[in-house]
Amino acid sequence: MERSDGTRAKVGAVGVHVRRFVSLHGLALNLRPDPWGFQWIIPCGLQAVETTSVARLVEELGGDAGGLPQTAEVGAELAGLLPGCWCPAAGQGPVCLSATW
Repeated sequence: MERSDGTRAKVGAVGVHVRRFVSLHGLALNLRPDPWGFQWIIPCGLQAVETTSVARLVEELGGDAGGLPQTAEVGAELAGLLPGCWCPAAGQGPVCLSATW
């Protein structure tokens, strides 16, 4: 995300790893974590980008971060948007998401 002052901030990431024909993927969203140590992170090797959170960006823009949803709510919403199950490789059972984290 680009801020109004031109600086860039990263609030999340999507990762994919493939090894021996098996893919692993993940999603990270910095909703409202404790920002301790963020200043030492170089996100995805991008030197000019700061790691931050949605809550910090909302507060910087003059909003109330207290109105943000809880992590479990965001997870449940995301699980509802994604397909319920994927068909994995032969011999493995279905991989399913659940809205109850």
